[in-house]
Amino acid sequence: MIKYYALLVLCCAGITASAQVTVKGHVTTTASEKLAFVSIGVPNTTEGTVSDDNGNFDITISPAHAKDTLMFSYVGFKDVKFPLTMIKYKIDDLQIKLAPASTELRNVTVTATKGVAEKIGSTHIKGVLSNTFAIKGQPGENLGSEIGETFKLSDKQYAVNQLNVYINNNDYDTTIFRVNVYSIKDGMPEKNLLTSNILLPIYNKQKGWVALDLKPYNLSFNQDVVVSLQWVKHSVKGSALTLPIKMPLSGKVHYYKYGSQGVWKTFNNMSTPINLDVVGKG
Repeated sequence: MIKYYALLVLCCAGITASAQVTVKGHVTTTASEKLAFVSIGVPNTTEGTVSDDNGNFDITISPAHAKDTLMFSYVGFKDVKFPLTMIKYKIDDLQIKLAPASTELRNVTVTATKGVAEKIGSTHIKGVLSNTFAIKGQPGENLGSEIGETFKLSDKQYAVNQLNVYINNNDYDTTIFRVNVYSIKDGMPEKNLLTSNILLPIYNKQKGWVALDLKPYNLSFNQDVVVSLQWVKHSVKGSALTLPIKMPLSGKVHYYKYGSQGVWKTFNNMSTPINLDVVGKG
């Protein structure tokens, strides 16, 4: 059973149910280990953020969602839902504990030297439009937002060796993306197939192609998947982080999720430069 504890600050006479709600606290495991980059937000809305390196978080919920639920999600752990109706105005120390999820092992070792090496995904780096991650005035400058691309891997078994992404604008000394891999249902991202966090750190305002070695994670798939990048951390100084968008690009589908617990939106015939170095067997 998952337990959560809250220090409620309820001495707020005159505050109505339609007032905004401010929640501060931290997230740990049931063994009291800090959890960095937990996805936190009101499900199916744009209101969300992520916890920092020490598991701390700070989120303000608009009056429209003051009676909804705050959800906490982390790869390899069970979700926790906290009812915002327990709060009249503000919580200063909400302590959330996540319990490990009992999931089947989906990452399988495949010998990469006995197959055919391929590059799958978009390599187009020029486009008029851009994916914009940094949005001034948004909590955490839009931390928790996510973009994704479809990769067709269902015709054989594929070992995924490397992720490549092109960044056309970046003035942050430090940026960290979380890499997620989702199954697809009815054309939309469904379940995260990973059992542990995979992070892509980018330093010194790096732009251009950025590569992440995925061989240590032993990723192998024989189904179509959505591979996504979720923005989970940035340095204090900075204001721009974008990836180019190529359109029209027939047959491609681009996914975007604003808010860490938001709803995926699809954009047909467009793509952003994310590709995979894979080895196909069979």
